[in-house]
Amino acid sequence: MVSLLRLYHLCGIFVMILSGASSTDFISHNMREDLRKMKEYFKTNEKSLFHNPIFLRSLNNLENFKDGEQGVIIGEVLEVYVDILSRMMNSTTDPDMKVSISHTRSRLETLMKNHFPNTGTLKAHLQELWAIAPDNLVVQRKAIQELLTVFNRASLLGSKLQACKELSRRKRQTRTSRI
Repeated sequence: MVSLLRLYHLCGIFVMILSGASSTDFISHNMREDLRKMKEYFKTNEKSLFHNPIFLRSLNNLENFKDGEQGVIIGEVLEVYVDILSRMMNSTTDPDMKVSISHTRSRLETLMKNHFPNTGTLKAHLQELWAIAPDNLVVQRKAIQELLTVFNRASLLGSKLQACKELSRRKRQTRTSRI
C-alpha cells in the first residue's frame, strides 16, 4: 500500500513537471533567432495574416483523434511545412535567409524522422486508395471480386478494435473503483 502511494506521488510530480513545460521549451535559441529573421524578412506581422489560420485549425482539433491518428496529422503538417520552406528557400535570393530557412527545415526533418517516421507509408497507401477510379468498369468488377475478403478483414479488425476499447474501458473502471 505504501509503495502504491509512493507511485501515485511520483506520478503526480511527473504530471506537474510535464504540465509546467510548454511547447516553447523545445525550441532552441538558434531556432527562435532563425524564426525571428524569417518573420521579419517575410513580413508576417500584417493584420491580414492573423485571420483564418492554416495549420492551427488542424492542431486545435487534435484531441478528437487517437494518439496514432494525431501522429499522422502532425507528421503531415510537418511535411507540408518542409515543402513550404523548400519553396521559400528556392524563391529567395538572400543568402542569410537561405541559411535560416535551411536550418529550420532541417530541424523539422529531424523532428519528423525521430518522432513521426511512418506517416509517409500511410500517406502513400491512402493516395493509392484515393486514386482508384470508382467509375471504371474493371475497377468495379475487381471490387466485387475482392469484396468478401475485404469485408471479412474489416470485420475482424473492427472486432479487435472494439475488444481493445472494451478492455481499456474495463481497466479504467477497475482502477477508479480501487481508488
